[in-house]
Amino acid sequence: PVALSLRQDQHRDELVRELQLVDAGPRAASRDLAGVIERLLGRQAHARHTGRRLALEAGAAGLEKVDIVMPVPAQAARDVRVLQASVLAADALCEASELLTLASTPDVKALRAWMVHEFVRQVEHGDPPLAFRAWRADGEPGVPAPRDEA
Repeated sequence: PVALSLRQDQHRDELVRELQLVDAGPRAASRDLAGVIERLLGRQAHARHTGRRLALEAGAAGLEKVDIVMPVPAQAARDVRVLQASVLAADALCEASELLTLASTPDVKALRAWMVHEFVRQVEHGDPPLAFRAWRADGEPGVPAPRDEA
């Protein structure tokens, strides 16, 4: 879903900006989280920017959905899992009012979970794509947990 994808991108950007500002402060948890997220986003910057550009183009064309196909290294699946865990941890800080950014909405959380689920299935297992709507209808299967930090 194009609009929801762009909303989750915007929210992640807001989290990163705030964590970068907090990075200068004394809070070790926020500083560590900022470092992990920035490292992972930098490592996968090409894929992230390509996906955002394609979503923006689809939105400008009036499309509600877009399929994004791009080659990525196998390591990207691990990075995506760790990034998801980091964004969820940042969301927990938001929910605890430790950050000014609002926590992700349930639909944004669901989209992120689906994106991670699909990314991992397709990259690590070569599985065919499953549409967001179909994934939601299947009861939102669990997202594989990260095995270790970045």
